[in-house]
Amino acid sequence: MPNVSNLVKTIQDIMRKDAGTYGDAQRLEQLGWMFFLKIFDDREKEMELVRDDYRSPLPQHLRWSAWAADDEGITGDALLDFVNNTLLTKLKALTGGGDKIAGLIRMAFEDANNYMKNGTLMRQRVDVIVTNPPFGGMEEDGIESNYPAEFRTRETADLFLVLLMKILKPGGRAGLVLPDGTLFGEGVKTRIKEALLTECNLHTIVRLPNGVFNPCTGIRTNLLFFTKGQPTTHVWYYEHPYPPGAKSYNKGKPIRIEEFEGERAWWGSGKDFFAARVENEQAWRVSLDQIKAGNFNLDLKNPHNPDTGPGDVDHLLPEYERLLAQIAETRAQLKAQLMEALTR
Repeated sequence: MPNVSNLVKTIQDIMRKDAGTYGDAQRLEQLGWMFFLKIFDDREKEMELVRDDYRSPLPQHLRWSAWAADDEGITGDALLDFVNNTLLTKLKALTGGGDKIAGLIRMAFEDANNYMKNGTLMRQRVDVIVTNPPFGGMEEDGIESNYPAEFRTRETADLFLVLLMKILKPGGRAGLVLPDGTLFGEGVKTRIKEALLTECNLHTIVRLPNGVFNPCTGIRTNLLFFTKGQPTTHVWYYEHPYPPGAKSYNKGKPIRIEEFEGERAWWGSGKDFFAARVENEQAWRVSLDQIKAGNFNLDLKNPHNPDTGPGDVDHLLPEYERLLAQIAETRAQLKAQLMEALTR
């Protein structure tokens, strides 16, 4: 799946702060058994939905959802004591009679160890994600089958957004780069955006100008910021302008962090739901009702800088006639010069 490497890196960064997981070997073993329990727990929840007679081979208090999924659950020394003296000890001695799954779990944990010495760090979840996922690419056949049917697509950026919504804990925050295509796309993209606005508070979209990723790609992009756990009521937009004198970006003149001082001054605080924000030439607010009425199209233009359209006919017609006269005069001059050259 497209974000596994980023997720693993985030968890490894947490583990590096722990004195017990001092090397890759320890971190990988720790990740191995923790991922096993998390994935097995997710699988058990699916089995409980489709099979009325399903019985877990694990005692309830050893299941991931009982001790790890609860953000308010045990932590610190109490968590370390549980993992070292209850969880791993009992998994290594798991008995289930003729239950083959219980036997497989026991074998999987025979040599498992907990290297972490800080129960608080072990408790940490993915609560902040800042990323620039690949866009414009397509995933291999079969990758989409890992996702719910209504979100299945092979487009990398869309799958990444779905997965981000999944792995963020309630209250977790995300900031990511997405192309314009995700904002205005329909079909699966519409369903993904509807889920995003339902499950998360998409509070801000910063619209970037052309050329930000030149020369790698000319695709227009946006910065999306959202918090999981609260539905969206409105979305703030901010149109990032070019610096004075610039008409595009390139490798020699890239976008610079100093250019975002306007956004930083305007941003406000999420603690009061950005109450200090006001509309200006660059910023505007759009209600959820407006977005729903547009079939969840998020590709919305700055109303303070409207497209002037084709212009006024009474003004354009004389201008058009003037251009035609200039063209006719130029043609006549070229024709005269050509005739003169031919008669020499």
